Amino acid sequence: KRISQKKKVKRENNSITKKPAVKREKKEVKEEKKPGKKPKKEPEPELPVWKWWLEEKLPEGQKWRSLSHNGPAFPEPYERVPDHIKFRYDGKVMKLSEKTEENATFFAKMLDHDYTTKSVFRKNFFDDFRRYMTENERSVIKKLELCDFSEMHQYFLDEAAKRKNRTKEEKEELKVEEQGRGRRTRYL
Repeated sequence: KRISQKKKVKRENNSITKKPAVKREKKEVKEEKKPGKKPKKEPEPELPVWKWWLEEKLPEGQKWRSLSHNGPAFPEPYERVPDHIKFRYDGKVMKLSEKTEENATFFAKMLDHDYTTKSVFRKNFFDDFRRYMTENERSVIKKLELCDFSEMHQYFLDEAAKRKNRTKEEKEELKVEEQGRGRRTRYL
């Protein structure tokens, strides 16, 4: 009861000290056209809003009425980097197996990212990287610090720049080609 009495006292004190709200009138601002300023765009029409609370209730235990699915999406098979792109270990060129090279390209693509500087990420990557190596590669490659991914990294930067600099027509052709194969395009 003490708490409720204290609240009542506070409410009474607050009601006494409150000032009545003053309505502020909006001042009309005249739009003057100044040279070099763009005219304001008209607001876009509002999109229809799903009013779920107005829909018919589902029977108990049923969560939805329909489900549409486009099927599983499988990644494209790995394409090896061209032969002129070399992986080096301790300054020596090394030919990697396909699985090892695929994992090496993952790391090479991420060299610009902050993760590759973190010791935990590097340790975890190297543990997984060694898992995919052949016995011969595992006997040679012992430390991540001696691995040189710079040629691979530069190759992927160049490829990304080529993709970015495509013309609109080239992107449209690729999109049509991808749809012809039944594959949805995400990143062009």
